[in-house]
Amino acid sequence: MTSSPPPDPNPRFATDRTVPETKVMKTPRLQMSTFYGDSSKWLGFWNQLECTIHNNGNLRKTEKFTYLKSLLSGNALAAISVFVISDPNYDSFIEILKDRFGRQDIVISSHMNKLLCIEPVRNISNVKALLFDECEIQIRSLESLNVASGNLLCPLILQKIPEELNSIEIEKNNRSLILRTW
Repeated sequence: MTSSPPPDPNPRFATDRTVPETKVMKTPRLQMSTFYGDSSKWLGFWNQLECTIHNNGNLRKTEKFTYLKSLLSGNALAAISVFVISDPNYDSFIEILKDRFGRQDIVISSHMNKLLCIEPVRNISNVKALLFDECEIQIRSLESLNVASGNLLCPLILQKIPEELNSIEIEKNNRSLILRTW
């Protein structure tokens, strides 16, 4: 009866190597939004795309190109429709999209235009919808681009509220604009 040698106390020099067991976590399938060419939605689209596809080292450029092209429609798809799917074209394709829809000046202008085009409020129930939906989205997006907009936007937002609802208090809270009606 032969006994096996005791385990080596110094594993760096062990000849019997074992590979640690790896656990595989199943992640939920991501559903990405289609990008139609609205520059105010570029940052959200690009951040999601960059995390899931663009920086994925397991995908070839042609695969990334195919995924990306399937997520485009409207003006965004038209901007790159002439490109043949190939590795060299992927980088050019990304640069065109960034230049056309993702330049900071274009994104800021798009958010400001959305604020300027907000429909005037017709009744008190629409004040909350106006401020907490449309304005809040645009203001926070501008802040994420380091655009201080609070003082500039107060007169603009006040113009969207009718005179009979004009008894409002404007206060700044954590750089957000809050309007209260009496």
